[in-house]
Amino acid sequence: MSESLVAQVNWEKSKKQMFGGMIAGAANFGTAIWFLVNENDHKSVAAPAIAFGGTAIIGSIFFHHAMKNKKEAILNYNESVGNGTSFRMVPAVNENGVGLALKF
Repeated sequence: MSESLVAQVNWEKSKKQMFGGMIAGAANFGTAIWFLVNENDHKSVAAPAIAFGGTAIIGSIFFHHAMKNKKEAILNYNESVGNGTSFRMVPAVNENGVGLALKF
């Protein structure tokens, strides 16, 4: 990613957003345990359910934006590298016959 500054910035941003999503996912796991404990003890489950839904939404937003920034980074990087291909077709003659071969 070092060839393209824009790609590198998007990649770093996606790593930070992915970390935020993992933190929200851990909080979501904790609220799920809280929900199960309250349900098992026959306590009110309204607060754990709201917290579970909230952390799930926040985590999914972080992950969505991280994936979007990763995609942008890859597209920017590919654009900066150019449209050249790394292979070409060459005629080949060998014991199997005549044909075309891909040369990398």
